[in-house]
Amino acid sequence: MPALKANIAKELYEAHDMNQVEIAKKLGLTQAAVSKYLSKGVCKRKEIFATQAKISKAAKRLADAITTSKLSSEALAMKICEECLKIHDEYECIICKHIRSKRKKRSK
Repeated sequence: MPALKANIAKELYEAHDMNQVEIAKKLGLTQAAVSKYLSKGVCKRKEIFATQAKISKAAKRLADAITTSKLSSEALAMKICEECLKIHDEYECIICKHIRSKRKKRSK
């Protein structure tokens, strides 16, 4: 999830001309966290995410959704989780595991 949020922050900053405070509000982060994401670059931990290309594409889709629609915090969190689930192959973050288990329970 950190790599995805870092990419979303970068996309919002570079492609959508949002400042750090605006990005922080949209992503539910502090301005300091956004600053760190923008200055330190993006995490490339292969054991967590399949490929950087998938993360970048997901970040672009999410940044576009953030800037073109008025998403609630909850709706944005769900969109981030959906993208995160698409990216993961073997590894699942805690949030994704929770969502998958809820989906499985509903489908039974």
